[in-house]
Amino acid sequence: LLRPDGFGFELSYRSNSDRGGNSNVDIGINYSFSLVEKEDTQFLFSLGLAPSLRMQEEYDIEEGDWSDKDSFFFDGCANLKFVFRYKRVVLSAGYNLWGPKFKFGKDYRIDGFNVAIGLAI
Repeated sequence: LLRPDGFGFELSYRSNSDRGGNSNVDIGINYSFSLVEKEDTQFLFSLGLAPSLRMQEEYDIEEGDWSDKDSFFFDGCANLKFVFRYKRVVLSAGYNLWGPKFKFGKDYRIDGFNVAIGLAI
């Protein structure tokens, strides 16, 4: 949910099904700055912060393999993106930063660029 020059809401789900994989749910807030707003067109810049709830398989050091036991973790997530909307079609591109257990140092974080297509309702 993006509101020009106001606060909105963020919700995302990410999953990795490889052995030792994880599932994340990010629930947070964003603030969007209106850069251009004309009739059917909007161009926004949005900053979002969210806690990230992660469920991940544990590695059993004694067995030397991944166990079937899942653990829950509380992580941090931040993203910034440019959003273009024309009528009901929305395109966004940005950068996402995820820090397991809120550790954002180079040995911990996972970051990268993302692109999304959606519909405004």
